[in-house]
Amino acid sequence: MVEKGYLTDSLKTPAAPSPPKPAAPPQPLIQHEPVTSRSTEPLASDKARILMRSTGMPMNVDYSISASEQSCKDFTQIGAVRDKGQKVLSSWIVKLGEKLNSVPDQIETVVPAGQPVQVAGWGNWQDSKSKGNCGPSIVSFQPAQMHTYLVEFVWQGTARCMSRVYDVTDPATRTAVPTERKYCSRSFMDVWLGRSGLSGVP
Repeated sequence: MVEKGYLTDSLKTPAAPSPPKPAAPPQPLIQHEPVTSRSTEPLASDKARILMRSTGMPMNVDYSISASEQSCKDFTQIGAVRDKGQKVLSSWIVKLGEKLNSVPDQIETVVPAGQPVQVAGWGNWQDSKSKGNCGPSIVSFQPAQMHTYLVEFVWQGTARCMSRVYDVTDPATRTAVPTERKYCSRSFMDVWLGRSGLSGVP
């Protein structure tokens, strides 16, 4: 019998189950450092910006760009970049390298939008014991108006290399860009070797 004024344990209404907690969004396996332009110049509506870097090894990479409709023609040298080597070197060696090397880790240029552009990267190194090169790695793609792109020369050891292109108009997002790989004649490579100061390297 239930007395007036309270309920026995057997007659209490069971508590409603707690709603499940929402699952945390999956984290990307690789988190890239945002890459942005270091230029303060505004980008015109008919132009696109190309950033150039290297990754994988602390070695120099020379970059050239061509807007010619013909493959491997009319390249203009932009400059050299060098990965700092945080992924393969101790922090104190990285800091020492920054003091001894004046080569930047990023360069950039502005190109006409809406027409194909060829970007060539040639990696090279030289020390007291050895010297060598990798490339040129040449890719072609068509930049869109007022977009910013990252061309990344990827060292895969000292004997292999490749290039990849990302749209980084939004600095927090890297979107892979389809590219066409170009293969140039030996005569073009000889010109490049002369520019890079590597004449005579096998």
